[in-house]
Amino acid sequence: MLRGRLEGVRDGVLAASLTEFEKLLGHADLLTKLIEDLQLLSLAEAGELRLERRDFTMQDLLKRIGGDFMAKAEGQHIGLHLDMALEPVRVNGDPQRLYQVLGNVLGNALRHTPPHGNIRIQLRVDTQTLILEIGDSGPGFTPEALSKAFERFYRSPNRGRQSGGSGLGLALSRSLIEAHGGRIELFNNPSGACVRITLETILEEL
Repeated sequence: MLRGRLEGVRDGVLAASLTEFEKLLGHADLLTKLIEDLQLLSLAEAGELRLERRDFTMQDLLKRIGGDFMAKAEGQHIGLHLDMALEPVRVNGDPQRLYQVLGNVLGNALRHTPPHGNIRIQLRVDTQTLILEIGDSGPGFTPEALSKAFERFYRSPNRGRQSGGSGLGLALSRSLIEAHGGRIELFNNPSGACVRITLETILEEL
């Protein structure tokens, strides 16, 4: 598609307008992200991904991503709620990569949650295990999605290309969580879909 549009501009079939250039830049950005995700996924699967670990509180990370996604959620008339443990929960990990995982999961939830629906991010601690659940009020995962969603390039049948996803988000998310020694699971609850992330890298509470 990108090559066809560029050739159209070159040949005069498409007007070289600002709108057209913005579309071309959008396609280029998607291709760039696809390449970056593939490279990152390959490194993670080969056990060669270097995590930039440091100590941080999970609440700080959740507040950051909640703030970054709040405007988009409000624009879609979706409620985004944070339900966090009262005491600061300190973990050792790569905050950039964990942010990337949460961004992938939240992006999926926003695509599948209808207007006036809700997305809830819940953080709790069980002994020394951190449990993070992101649930939405959408239609939930299909049986096929529950078994295949972590495969490369898998896209649920009810999701069109216009959503902008590459089908790598959950595959990459699983690899990044496993690189942290954790696990990520998908299931349905009575209100919709839910993604559970479990990390064993929790430190003593501050």
